[in-house]
Amino acid sequence: MQFIFNCTGSSNAMCESSFSSERSQWYLGNGDTFLLNYKDRINLFGYTLACGDFFCQTAVDNLFSLLRQHITELESTIDFSGYKQTENQATELTSKRSDIASFLTLLKAIFTTRAEHISIDADYASFLNGKIKGLLLHVGLLHHLPRSVQTGYSQEGNSCSAAKFHVWHLHLEMRLHLLELVYSLETKCSGLSYTVPTVCSGLSEDCSMFAQISSLLLWDLTYLTARQYSKDSGNSAFHCSCVQQLWISLIRLSDDYSNEKGLDSFWIKFHHLIQLILDDVSFSSEGQEIEMSDVIHLSGDIQADNKLVFCFWLLQHVAALHSQCFENRGQKEPKSNNHFTLLSLLERVMLAQSKGAAGEKELRTCLFSCEATAHLWEPNIRIVETLWDHFSKKLNSSFLVPGVSVGGIASVNKSVPEWLHTVRQRIEKPANREQNSFCLFLKLLASQVQRMSENETKRLKGRFYSKFHHRKMSELTETGWTNFFDLFLTLALLTDTQDVTCKMLDFLDMVLSVLADGRCTHIVRACFVLLLINESKDTEVPLLALKLQEYFTSAFRQLLNSGRQRTQWYSLVIQYLEGLEHLQDIPPSLIGETLKKLLSECREQELSRVLIALTNALNNFLERIHSGKQAAQTKALQAAAWWSNIFPFVKSHAATLTPPSQLAELAILFSRLALYQPTIQVPCVRESFLSLFNYFGLNESVSASISAQYLSSLFEDSSLVDHVKLECDVETRLIQALWKCCLQTPVHGVMTPRSMHLQNLARVVISLPKFQQEILAAGLQLPVGPENPHNVIMVLITALKRRWSQCCNLLEKRNLQLKAEAYFGSTAKYGVRVMKGGNVDELRTMYSLVSRLVKNCSPLLYSKIRSNYVLVEIINTLVLPQSVLSRKFLLHPAVRVAIQQHVSLILEGLQTLDKQDDYIQQQHKNIQTTWAKLDTA
Repeated sequence: MQFIFNCTGSSNAMCESSFSSERSQWYLGNGDTFLLNYKDRINLFGYTLACGDFFCQTAVDNLFSLLRQHITELESTIDFSGYKQTENQATELTSKRSDIASFLTLLKAIFTTRAEHISIDADYASFLNGKIKGLLLHVGLLHHLPRSVQTGYSQEGNSCSAAKFHVWHLHLEMRLHLLELVYSLETKCSGLSYTVPTVCSGLSEDCSMFAQISSLLLWDLTYLTARQYSKDSGNSAFHCSCVQQLWISLIRLSDDYSNEKGLDSFWIKFHHLIQLILDDVSFSSEGQEIEMSDVIHLSGDIQADNKLVFCFWLLQHVAALHSQCFENRGQKEPKSNNHFTLLSLLERVMLAQSKGAAGEKELRTCLFSCEATAHLWEPNIRIVETLWDHFSKKLNSSFLVPGVSVGGIASVNKSVPEWLHTVRQRIEKPANREQNSFCLFLKLLASQVQRMSENETKRLKGRFYSKFHHRKMSELTETGWTNFFDLFLTLALLTDTQDVTCKMLDFLDMVLSVLADGRCTHIVRACFVLLLINESKDTEVPLLALKLQEYFTSAFRQLLNSGRQRTQWYSLVIQYLEGLEHLQDIPPSLIGETLKKLLSECREQELSRVLIALTNALNNFLERIHSGKQAAQTKALQAAAWWSNIFPFVKSHAATLTPPSQLAELAILFSRLALYQPTIQVPCVRESFLSLFNYFGLNESVSASISAQYLSSLFEDSSLVDHVKLECDVETRLIQALWKCCLQTPVHGVMTPRSMHLQNLARVVISLPKFQQEILAAGLQLPVGPENPHNVIMVLITALKRRWSQCCNLLEKRNLQLKAEAYFGSTAKYGVRVMKGGNVDELRTMYSLVSRLVKNCSPLLYSKIRSNYVLVEIINTLVLPQSVLSRKFLLHPAVRVAIQQHVSLILEGLQTLDKQDDYIQQQHKNIQTTWAKLDTA
């Protein structure tokens, strides 16, 4: 005989069926597959019987006696030390358990046997009920079994040889056999009138036998589950997989019986059980007229540290089993009528919270189970409304558990994308036990709203909106604002985003005039998250962008007038910029006049952060244009805002002495934007790609750091290089740009971003055909891998010197002078910029290069017929500046030192010129005289 269960060990989750293969057929609803043949003979309890004996009361009475005897013998073999039995003992255990299973199975088969001369009358039904009651009194309750027996589970299944395993599973199987027996009796013999004995105290005497045994088993299993809950800290609901399957069988048979008889379903019985547990009903025999030995007495109240938490936890696991039961039978569970127990529990926990009887820790556990349970059933608006009535009064709470880490507290420092990610993850991922109760409420809200009808969703939103008014909004703390926004962001993701956005802005208008800076920062961040949500859904809410612009304008005014509080208001500005940074589609109003003014008012340390945000925002806009995801009119409006409000500052500030490096990145982005100009057709924008290239890359007024970085980045982008080739004489101007950048960039032993950009520019120059021609024509080798870009310039200077010495006529010399003028003609202007900065390293580098240029190339830089030629400007500006000749000696000390260190090289260069030239001789004398005096001063 096959056993009902095939144990798979302890059960920590929903496991696969532990029914045996033959048993599964009955479980799936094929209960009529086992039929008795009246004339067949069988061996049972050591006797040979005819199957017809099962219809004889005397024979069945004797079999029940033998059954009780075998149970007693089987229980007496328990080895409490846990050692396995010998092989012979194990075989005997299996044999006895098999006989018991066979007897109960054959007894149930009498209700499916079809024979003309066989019938079950009322007398036999009463007799059978009495025997079933007697057997139940004999075996007692599951939770009364020794604790060692209750751990009798094993992954070995029925091949396990431990006595406690067989005793434990015998008791589980007998409960299921007896429940199925009375089910068959009462459904197959419904027309008979027979006596129903009272089996259990505490239940109505007129209950059916099935109602009594199913209720008794439900209580017994619940008692076991409570013990397991206390033992395993709520991680596992069932002792073993077979207990789990017994629960499923109880659920199935109870619902089938309810459908057959029109009586209470499993959920009604379960609800009654929950009420008994929470109301602390004690089952005693007082007032009962039944003898103590004639009924099974329940052992008192369910033992649990917190009965309310336990009931939520129990409901969660039983609901999962209920769903599994219907899935295994290929049926759709009737989900709409299972909420009364859950709502009852929620009302109790809300009441306990209001009275202080339940804290945040208990509420978290209850809501975790509540969300897991509600997710299995159809949505129910009353669940959300019940919880909202509670949380609407506690929005300012942090929902912390005393003495526990703050992992569950709402963060008030999240960035815009992090905040949106948190809201999305809360919706999409399973609930987490570490989340605070409000987060669990939002998770439950999301689970319910996603499956609600449109009308239910509107009704629910109306319930939320009704709780907010001027006084309520004014009372919100920073934590309250976080919870408020979390709620509305969740609704915006799940429902009509435009409706939620407009409603939230209405609520914000109630309190804008009384907001402190901290709260306003929070509002700006939340509004940007809402913009991202609208962006992801391709919806537009112009009012939201205008409101953000108002907040930003107000913050900027406060920034100008705040004095000591400037840092606080600057943080709000940063929040605004970070929001722009993460938007793919920025409304033009957000890049307005206020942002233009902010750039001019920022301090140096503030400006860098502002420019980083603008760089990221403009880069996102360009990617959007490239992908073709925006309408032409939208592109034009946004581009116009960038050109009008951001570009003028980038252009003007690039010419300052110490511009931030982010300006070069913005310059590159604006150059890319200019390439889209013909397709976008932005009105009133005259900048072209080549004009930007000439200004940021080649203009002498732009800082060398900006030019080097701009050109380095530009030549790394092949799509931009193609447009550069259209510029006239670009190679000469690139060599000139390298000269400028080398003059204004000091030599360091350590590689810096600035020197790296210069190195990249030097590589570009080396690759130019014109530069290569100059070097090769002089018989020199091209520099390879310019670790020091200044050496590249020195190779060019050396090449020009050698070629001058090789010139055969005046025409060749004149052409060479013109080349030198093209390369080095603005040397004096570049040097003046370095002199104004007063940086020692930059001055040393500049004078080193200029002095070596004069020493090697003086003939190329001087002409008698031109009074303003290159060498003349170098002497008048860099060697003998006006501040020296005026005798006021206002020259910067670092400039004086740099000139003194390199003046000898300049004099050497002048000596290579015509000694009959009066101007050269006079300047040579002036330099010697002037700097000799300064040396002795």
